[in-house]
Amino acid sequence: MLAGVLWKSRGGNWYVLAAGSEQFTSVTTSGGVEGTAQGNLLAVRARAGAQADLDGQVESGARVGALR
Repeated sequence: MLAGVLWKSRGGNWYVLAAGSEQFTSVTTSGGVEGTAQGNLLAVRARAGAQADLDGQVESGARVGALR
């Protein structure tokens, strides 16, 4: 399972935050926000109202999209 959210910090900065189950070896965001993180957690600076597409790679090498 992989899910994410657009989040505003107390300091006023926006981020795409995503988390996947333990099987994820990397998480990627594309579209309006670009970034990749190794492991099952991702935090990438974004703009207010940004639209991001999430997917990730699992241990088998397959790519898996986020919940909708």
